[in-house]
Amino acid sequence: MVKTYLAIPEIKVIYPNHGLAVVENINDRDLGDRQVSFYHLRICSNNSIIMIPTEGVRPVGLRKVISDKEVTKLYRILQNGMVDQYDNWMGRYRENLEKMQSGSIFKVAEVLKNLFYLSNQKDLSYREKKMFTKARYLIVSELMEVQELSEQDVEKKLDRALSKCMKKKK
Repeated sequence: MVKTYLAIPEIKVIYPNHGLAVVENINDRDLGDRQVSFYHLRICSNNSIIMIPTEGVRPVGLRKVISDKEVTKLYRILQNGMVDQYDNWMGRYRENLEKMQSGSIFKVAEVLKNLFYLSNQKDLSYREKKMFTKARYLIVSELMEVQELSEQDVEKKLDRALSKCMKKKK
């Protein structure tokens, strides 16, 4: 048996490594001998629907969209000039992958900044180019929602912050 709760206001959340999602409904399902509640999320980037058990929200890393105060912190991280440097590619990739999967926009910002800096030193590998693009997308999409700006405006602000980081690093 499925019991659905439809009278919920539009709630927007961030699903790690996928970005902005809308909670479309919450329903209960019988799974064997117990009833489990699920969030039905629509991923905004591709309109796909996923179900997450409400009790599994924390392990998955589902979180609220950041606040205005956190936007300031995010830009500070992007422009502070502190960049991680690694001797080996695989160690760098693994650490960046963990940060991307953490669900923290601040960790994603570190990945973006580190890969931006690295891309100004040498060509990124195929995997790192994909990760750079994904990190940029995740940050831009969340900032568009929070700041109610166009994609182009957010990208300009992001590029300015990353440029400040490069200037401080030199």
